[in-house]
Amino acid sequence: MTSFDYDESFDHQFNSMGEFTYSDSEHPEGSFEMTGKLKVVDLPSVGNAASSDMVGSFIVPTEDLDAYTESFQDSGIKIYDAYDYTSPSGGEASLIVWTSTGRDVNSVLENLKEITTQLPYS
Repeated sequence: MTSFDYDESFDHQFNSMGEFTYSDSEHPEGSFEMTGKLKVVDLPSVGNAASSDMVGSFIVPTEDLDAYTESFQDSGIKIYDAYDYTSPSGGEASLIVWTSTGRDVNSVLENLKEITTQLPYS
């Protein structure tokens, strides 16, 4: 298993399949340090890679959920669902699951970069 540090927001290209761990030791919430695992799998060719269907998620403060939902929708990114929970630091947070269908990948990434600069942990 390979590890790499998470440093705010960055692009990372995986050159091999496998499981990878990440952690954010520079931005802990109290005694909680964000960690997780990514699994990179081989997918068959999707034809035109410039236009794809995508899904992803972001964690936002629950009190700001409506504002972030509007930002996603204004960017042409649909909100599939949102899940509220209490974070390990005790704050209220929401997991937004978003989707984008048939759009240029770079365009969606640019929209996401604009939205993520508004996040409190960016």
